Amino acid sequence: MNARPLAHPGPRCTLRDCARRSARPGGCTLNADGTAVKRSIGRQTRCNDRKLGKGPTATCDLTTPPGCAGTLVTDGVALAYGPNNPAGTAVDAHAVKAQLACQRRIGRGVSGYVGTKLRGLIRGKDPATLETKARRRFDQVPDRYFRPDAV
Repeated sequence: MNARPLAHPGPRCTLRDCARRSARPGGCTLNADGTAVKRSIGRQTRCNDRKLGKGPTATCDLTTPPGCAGTLVTDGVALAYGPNNPAGTAVDAHAVKAQLACQRRIGRGVSGYVGTKLRGLIRGKDPATLETKARRRFDQVPDRYFRPDAV
């Protein structure tokens, strides 16, 4: 296997905008819908991580998001993985170990953000408080992986 860089193009939407779109009237309004979205995006991000390591033939147990979510799951995962959504080929896991760990953390951060923010909005919680809570895991990515001594 040849090592290839992991790249990210510009997003189609920001995380905040993606989560807000689904929370508008007519969007997901039930706790079960929020749980289903969180499960769906979590499984999709884990699947993308698996495909980065094992190639596009890796099998995954995916969950279809509820219809009320629209493109929230697709857009969130695309934002996290860019052109590696899904991976076209496997990468050399030893050569890009740090990048894979960072990508996995970004995927988990996006998944956590969408799930926490959407479920909080469904439950009627304060959006400003939710923003802080939802960003917690995602905000750890730069601290861990974008330091000069991180690689």
